[in-house]
Amino acid sequence: ALLHAPSTRFVLVTSPQRETIVEATWFAEQLDTQGFGVAATVANRMFPRFGDGSVADATRRADAAAGRGADDVAALWQNLAEMRQRADTERAELARLVERVGHTTLVDVPLLADDVHDIAALEILGTHLFPIDDTGSGSAR
Repeated sequence: ALLHAPSTRFVLVTSPQRETIVEATWFAEQLDTQGFGVAATVANRMFPRFGDGSVADATRRADAAAGRGADDVAALWQNLAEMRQRADTERAELARLVERVGHTTLVDVPLLADDVHDIAALEILGTHLFPIDDTGSGSAR
């Protein structure tokens, strides 16, 4: 009875890779079939977006730098284009799950430099799971 109570909701935790998205989608469907609600999704190990520009913009800048013979600069812009492409691909994969689950609470946890294995790392993780907005209260998308 407690599991089916309106106040009981589940949190899906996934990473932005296709295989884990497929598994999380299946699990969300199973929860729905059994009459359980999903309150939120946590997307773990999200690749950072690195700025507001597009993949095409970074690629154009890489091509322009290569055309000027600035191969080191071209390599940096091409690297940025590849990183933005990875971030965009991850977000597109995640969008399918969010659409299927049909809720608005989504928390992104970025790809951290180290594994979470001690208190300090848990504190860092906590800042992403429970961000504090300017009013001092938590916020999530």
